[in-house]
Amino acid sequence: MSMTESYDYGDYGKFKASEVVKPRRADHILRGLGLKHRYLRFVDAIDRSREIVEIGCGSGAFLAEMRAAGFEHVQGVDLSPSYDGDPDIHIGDAAEYLATKPDGSLGGVVAFDVFEHIPLPSLLQLGGVIASKLRPDGKLIFRVPNLASPLALYNQYGDLSHVTAMNEVSVRQLAFDTGMVVEGIYPEPLGYPRSVGALAALLAWPIYRETTRLALLAFGVRARVLTPNLVCVMSLP
Repeated sequence: MSMTESYDYGDYGKFKASEVVKPRRADHILRGLGLKHRYLRFVDAIDRSREIVEIGCGSGAFLAEMRAAGFEHVQGVDLSPSYDGDPDIHIGDAAEYLATKPDGSLGGVVAFDVFEHIPLPSLLQLGGVIASKLRPDGKLIFRVPNLASPLALYNQYGDLSHVTAMNEVSVRQLAFDTGMVVEGIYPEPLGYPRSVGALAALLAWPIYRETTRLALLAFGVRARVLTPNLVCVMSLP
């Protein structure tokens, strides 16, 4: 089953590029100080000499961050031909690309905002391929919209190509069905406020989080992570 069966990704990269907000000068300063690398903490435990593959790498921004952090062998794969031309970005199906790697060879696989695009049967197939390619100490790190959070509705339904919804419970089911174990499920790292309103919202977040947790408890739902996205780290048993 092809992972492209529900959406044509031919121009997806161009669409995403058209949606990108031009970075402000403050963003460049924060990145220079190392304060914008919110997701490097999740790959930090991976041996920097091991190969890491990022699925759905887009323009390669996170590949560049990993290289700058000292990771020696990083490769990306993306479906959209819009990113063709970078020697470290391979255009095509992720499962087919990973199948070319020797079993037990990868230190890590990263997939940010990818799994929600993949129909469930293909996602289970991809998860099995990933599990077969990871080293015994390797890790799968991914971010998906967190459907335990009301705020995730904007993320999940703000893109016509999203077809699979997940939360903490279904993430654990994915691990079980693909022969992996969950090392941790984490809240999405909070963004850096770009305005007074955003700063106020950031300060109000703990109140919203606990109010939502109590509201869910009224219906017997015990959700630990309530950010709009969640980050999961999986490994082999």
